[in-house]
Amino acid sequence: MKKSQIIILALSLSLYSLTIVFNKLLIKDPNYNLFILSLPILMPEIRKTFSKIGALALSFILFSATLLLALPFFDVISPMVFIVTFFLFIILYFYSDFFTFYIKKAGQKEIVLQQKMHDLKIMKDELANLEKINLDMEKEIKEITSLYSAVKEMGSKSLTMADSIINIMEIIKKIVKYNFKINLEDLSFFIMVKNGTNFPIQQSYGYDEKYLKNNEKRIAEAILKKISDRSDIIYNNKIGENERNQNEVVFNKSMLYIPLHAENKLVGVLFFSSNIENVFNEKQIESMKILANPIAILMEKVFLYEEITMISKIDSLTGLYVHREFQERLENELKRCARYQKELALIIGDIDFFKKMNDYYGHLAGDYVLKTIALILKNNTDAVDSVARYGGEEFVIILPDSDKKKAFQKAETIRKSIENYEFTYKGTKMGVTMSFGVAAYPGDATTRRAIIDKADKALYKAKETGRNKVMRSE
Repeated sequence: MKKSQIIILALSLSLYSLTIVFNKLLIKDPNYNLFILSLPILMPEIRKTFSKIGALALSFILFSATLLLALPFFDVISPMVFIVTFFLFIILYFYSDFFTFYIKKAGQKEIVLQQKMHDLKIMKDELANLEKINLDMEKEIKEITSLYSAVKEMGSKSLTMADSIINIMEIIKKIVKYNFKINLEDLSFFIMVKNGTNFPIQQSYGYDEKYLKNNEKRIAEAILKKISDRSDIIYNNKIGENERNQNEVVFNKSMLYIPLHAENKLVGVLFFSSNIENVFNEKQIESMKILANPIAILMEKVFLYEEITMISKIDSLTGLYVHREFQERLENELKRCARYQKELALIIGDIDFFKKMNDYYGHLAGDYVLKTIALILKNNTDAVDSVARYGGEEFVIILPDSDKKKAFQKAETIRKSIENYEFTYKGTKMGVTMSFGVAAYPGDATTRRAIIDKADKALYKAKETGRNKVMRSE
């Protein structure tokens, strides 16, 4: 029941109560009065259904019909009830009109409000979507920042190849564990770095080192064949059992090949494998692409640095260490000998009559002799020995863990090799000999300058006593 009907019903009941209390003024039977007084309750429904004129006409007809019907019973219906009913119809007519107008306005406002609520919901959804995008962007920024920090960390440390590769491997472990949230035990990976025409495996994680060492060449060939000349990352995320058995290197379900290119040159390869299918997602592969470029640039910088370093350490003509590098190596070896109570021997050699040879045959012939002697020295020394060009025609050899006797024997072997070698330049044979002086640590000297001086004096004695001989320090 509507509000207007409740009001009229309450008013009618009130009048009905009055008919009971004041039945002398109104009527003896109040039930008829209640029926008459209840009729105006229909007005809101009539007004709602019909137009203004229609509602007024219908109300008049209804009131008139009620009056006509009530005439026979006029003796039991109070005239006051008719008067009140008439006025109630009139009041409710206008009240209903106002109420209808209010309802219409309220309905319009409700529609506007619903539209606004709908718009607000859309805005909330858009805001939630923007917040999600913002969170994703923040996460992506953090990942990029993390990668940038990793790249920066790579470039801030030592430029030696060994240290750089160790650094790269440690950074990859951190990224896999903390950025990718992948369990390191589920992954195996290694890095191959170009060395001449080969790509040896420099560092690995999760593999059997002995297996890698024994099968290094075959593994490298399989990986290089897979990537061929491609510069993009290759991801095999689901490898069948047959394919794994066909290729020795394909021993896991997921594999990721990352070629490392610098200036369109392949400088290395990062290889990942896992026994889990789809171990990497697309975003992680994109991150690997981001990381691959600075790794390749870093390796190129290391190559360049080592090349420059090597040039500064190596004599361009003979390929032997230069004087400064010899001094540093001798100092370091003497410190090591002092720390571990080891022996060391030093050989100094000088080409006999080299100035005359240059004057007679020419400087190009002299360069030929120097390069040939450098080759003989290398062929007659061990990998642990350091051979350097000490001066114009002087050479030195550092022999770690050797005493004076062993050094003397080695110098004698070298002397004979030079004496017996057929030096021929542009068809002209040249007789070339060398004189040598030998000194040892700690028997002859305990400092760098002192041991060089001792060996040099022994060399001077060899030259004074006839040349083409080896003399020991006294």
